[in-house]
Amino acid sequence: ITGEMYKDKIKLSNRIWNDINKTKSDLEYILSEGLAKKKSVYNLAKDLEKYVNPKSAKGYDWSNIYPGTKKKIDFNAYRLASTYINHAYQYAAKKSCIKNPYVTKMKWMSSHDNRVCPLCAERDGKEYTPPELPMDHPLGRCTFIYVIPKSLDEIGEELGRWSRDEEENEKLDNWFNEY
Repeated sequence: ITGEMYKDKIKLSNRIWNDINKTKSDLEYILSEGLAKKKSVYNLAKDLEKYVNPKSAKGYDWSNIYPGTKKKIDFNAYRLASTYINHAYQYAAKKSCIKNPYVTKMKWMSSHDNRVCPLCAERDGKEYTPPELPMDHPLGRCTFIYVIPKSLDEIGEELGRWSRDEEENEKLDNWFNEY
């Protein structure tokens, strides 16, 4: 009421958003560093546990994933680490497909079991251009395959003719010049 609390003139909502953004940045840093160091999902989750409040941890028996093990981790940390690794893979695959002159689409493949969510079941078999491929949801188990209309033999023959200057190929010339 007196204004004594906010002498620096920063509003409460700005303080909250700054804290949220800092936490998000810290989590992204922990995950990125862990991925770069090739840490396992378990070790990434343990790093996240150390960062967040251990009192709010929701125990998760690691033996649900790896039968015979006795380790326990925080479920939310596991979910975040697992999803981050999956998204990193999906992002890298999309970028690779965008650069590949032979990949025309990416086909969504659901896990085909009784635990498939309605959204993933709806996406099953649907083809997307690489930039349009959606990311899987947290703890998602879906994947995708590359749609390549030409056979590997046709691609090999085309690359051979192009590399020997036996035929013009604007698509490959553009790809070579760009990458």
